[in-house]
Amino acid sequence: QGQPFDESIYSRIEELRAMYPDMMVAVDGGVAESNVEALTRAGANRLCVGSAISKAPEPAAAYAAIHARAMRGCAPVTIEMNV
Repeated sequence: QGQPFDESIYSRIEELRAMYPDMMVAVDGGVAESNVEALTRAGANRLCVGSAISKAPEPAAAYAAIHARAMRGCAPVTIEMNV
């Protein structure tokens, strides 16, 4: 836990997403409130958050903030209904 975040990951995620659009892309290491939105925008769809929550003064609040920011980075969901 607490390892530094590697900024080159964004382009690597985008490359993986382009090559394998249905693949699960997980990021583990350095995930924090400051980068989750950009990670999900790049195409990550599983984020392993450790110290950003466990070392926070209020872990539940940290989780809520991280989750909200991650969801802002997600592509909008489109639901088609054929009635």
